[in-house]
Amino acid sequence: MNDLKKHAVALTIIGFLVLIKFIFIPIFDWQNQQLAEMSLEQRKLEKVKLLMQSREVLSIQYSRLDKRLHKLNKRFYSQQNAEKFKRQQQKTIEAELKAQQLKIKNIGWQTTIENIDAPLTQYSVNYSFSGKGEDVVNYILSINANEKYSQLAVLHISFAKQRKGRLGRLSARLRRVFYMANLSSDNNNLNSKEE
Repeated sequence: MNDLKKHAVALTIIGFLVLIKFIFIPIFDWQNQQLAEMSLEQRKLEKVKLLMQSREVLSIQYSRLDKRLHKLNKRFYSQQNAEKFKRQQQKTIEAELKAQQLKIKNIGWQTTIENIDAPLTQYSVNYSFSGKGEDVVNYILSINANEKYSQLAVLHISFAKQRKGRLGRLSARLRRVFYMANLSSDNNNLNSKEE
């Protein structure tokens, strides 16, 4: 007992340190953790409130983007059987060339590519043709006038029998890329989620 009285101050200090280490510090850590979580929840709540306040603006923007997407989607070919699509496009190309009085030399389809960045399928066709210079130029210009978009990916032109003021005869070899949209089901899913 006398030993305890001798070391009472030291034992009091040790007891106080144990109390701080195992009771007060964990309580302060717990309070700091609770404050951090509350701060995080407060920020989330503020973001939700901001979104709720911006709901009308976001809805208008969504509507505009949806209209633009719908308009853009009309420029692409709708999803259909690949072989039937290729046959139809080949017939169309041959008819357009014949209408411009151009002679087709060859035509061949490339490998179909599924686009991973957008819901589009890419169909590429290579063909070559020849004819009077003016007719070749008119045909190439008419490609962009089509209602459905097709990309003129490669174009090589050879000139023959040129004279002053005349293009002469031209031979052209080109690659044209057609795009088929795969948006119809995704777009309907988006609309149903919005409702």
